[in-house]
Amino acid sequence: MGLRWDTFVIVLPRLSLVAFNVSQPFLINRAIKFIDTSETLQPNNVGYGLIGAFALVYVGTAVSSF
Repeated sequence: MGLRWDTFVIVLPRLSLVAFNVSQPFLINRAIKFIDTSETLQPNNVGYGLIGAFALVYVGTAVSSF
């Protein structure tokens, strides 16, 4: 049980760091598309969702690389 737990403790933060790093280009691409379109075509909730997504990705990156 000890070796499995030690492996899990090491692998989980690394996998989450990889996931956050892979998601950054997609998030930046979506933010650029949001800024590029006119205000009448995009609801405000999309902008608020992007703010939350950026916070989640960058805080998650900081926590998982700790």
